Amino acid sequence: FRHAADRGSPASAALLGRCYHTGEGVTADPARAVHYYKAAAEAGRPDAQFLLAEAYNNGDGVAFDHDSAVRWYTAAARQGHKLAMRQLAELGYSSDDGSNEDSPGGDGNGSR
Repeated sequence: FRHAADRGSPASAALLGRCYHTGEGVTADPARAVHYYKAAAEAGRPDAQFLLAEAYNNGDGVAFDHDSAVRWYTAAARQGHKLAMRQLAELGYSSDDGSNEDSPGGDGNGSR
């Protein structure tokens, strides 16, 4: 996977990121997982976008960054990623645009 990921394959980058995240076949390295998730996420893979959002949301392999988490959850949700949609809803955001539902124009039922 590493050779293909380093040559720009988003699918390989997403898989390699998961390997580094779980330690499957390699020594677990959350920061390296984030590196590969980000490459795949930027190429438009919703699975990697979701996993990158999770890393930002949990501070796993990267510093906690709420705004980045919401941005990547939103990107994944826009492509139909159900877990990203659910996570946005739990955070009080709309899955279509990442807007906070307590912000002006929201329905006021958000948790943030």
